[in-house]
Amino acid sequence: VFDAFAKRNISAAYTPLVLAQGLSAYLADFPHRCTEQLISQGVPSLVFAAHPEYGSLAVDANGKPVKPASDPLQGLFAVMHSRQNNEGGFGLWTSTPQSHRFASVYAMQFLIEAKERGQRLPGDMLDAGERYLMQLAADESDGSLDGLRERAFAVYLLTRQGTVTTNYLAAVQKRLDDRHTKIWRDDLAAGYIAASLKLLKQDREADALIAGPQAKLTRSTIENAYRFQPYSYYGPLVRDAGILYLLAKHFPERAKALPPAAVANLLRPVQRGWYNTLSSAQVILALDAYATQAAADGKLSLTEQHKDATSAAINAQVGALVRGPFSAAATSLKVDNGADLHAWYAVTQAGFDRTPPTSELKQGLEIIREFTDTDGKPIKTATLGQEIDVHLKIRATQVDSIGNIAIVDLLPGGFEPVLTPPSAPEDAANGDAANTDASTNNAQQPAWRAPIGVTGSNWALEYADVRDDRVVIYGTAQRDAHEFIYRIRATNAGSFSVPPAYGESMYDRTVQARSLGAKIEVTKK
Repeated sequence: VFDAFAKRNISAAYTPLVLAQGLSAYLADFPHRCTEQLISQGVPSLVFAAHPEYGSLAVDANGKPVKPASDPLQGLFAVMHSRQNNEGGFGLWTSTPQSHRFASVYAMQFLIEAKERGQRLPGDMLDAGERYLMQLAADESDGSLDGLRERAFAVYLLTRQGTVTTNYLAAVQKRLDDRHTKIWRDDLAAGYIAASLKLLKQDREADALIAGPQAKLTRSTIENAYRFQPYSYYGPLVRDAGILYLLAKHFPERAKALPPAAVANLLRPVQRGWYNTLSSAQVILALDAYATQAAADGKLSLTEQHKDATSAAINAQVGALVRGPFSAAATSLKVDNGADLHAWYAVTQAGFDRTPPTSELKQGLEIIREFTDTDGKPIKTATLGQEIDVHLKIRATQVDSIGNIAIVDLLPGGFEPVLTPPSAPEDAANGDAANTDASTNNAQQPAWRAPIGVTGSNWALEYADVRDDRVVIYGTAQRDAHEFIYRIRATNAGSFSVPPAYGESMYDRTVQARSLGAKIEVTKK
């Protein structure tokens, strides 16, 4: 990587919360912004606000904390408020008439955590969200384990807010017993119900029910694959983090007695790179709940080893957390622990490749890009002011379908996207609209409309983010190739290199694709 822009840092502490540093860096650099991802990116700011010894999440080239120019949480609350609909739920990308169940419950967990930590929230957002939670807690429409887990999550959050949820808990538990009797007591759903019972002072029932999830967390079997289920936002790492969080928050005596295997099981997939935005945030919340005050200060030291067998002390920030940058010359790093206590460490590296990619990448996904004129004829040159079409062909290569795919297409330097204004709702000109009541207006809340795209596209676009230098589209890749077409306009004359288009699964980091780069020339008329 380019050394001038590289970031290399090592941290160590007597609390596992230090391990959140690397996940925080991953979240800070994540480029996509659905409601789940936006909230997950806010979790480190929320957690580290209560741990000033960890400093800011951002560090400069010397490893020193950089204070943000403004409060990131207040900006996040404003965006969340804009995505909340009339019934109190949240849309996945924008405010939509139909709430996204998981995103809505997850948003409420974040808001409740923020309130409990003393954050200032927009006045009506929490109250509206509670109304949605009550609606979901009573919703019998989804009897799947995923749907009942979301209901249990909603009931747990209502219980934390002081609502007496005895009837809700009985209804959810009955559905779980009726439909998933053999598996639900090891699921995170059982953890939510157990925590709710604990809050309601039903200790015996709570302790009996939390035993199954706790046994799952402290298992001795090592799983070789951590398959995340993107449509249900669930997987082994999310489960383990959720169980540790609930144990530490509501069953502190059980949390203190956990064997080392509990944290080891939580961290194993992180070490292997099997994490995403949601699981990263859940791990940070779990480690925060589990962490205790540092048992010793000033007894950890950091050293970097060099190829010529020399070593150099790393100039580290001293305190409950020791942290500092290491150089490009380091071949290994050493953490010296001067106390008879367990310590944790984390190493993060980031930067820009010196050599740009020159070949295609196909790891479970394939992207092919082509430029044509508006009649569909392939071109390599255009005239100033001409509009041309960009064809992106997308397909899954290993499975029949992959959801939550993001395709990032960087624009050539001399082009701008041609926006397609959304069409007006059919009833916009209806003269009787003023006579409709409030409930009708709520139901007519407009759905999101794509700002870009032309006739001929057959890829099911779920959302598009058009920026100055790129177009980012989101959807599902199928085994058969599907095509998305959008239009760009030449604004400058010259010869331009076109970076490769890049695609990835936002929740499975092993699925990636990259097209070939290209060149295009723009001539004056």
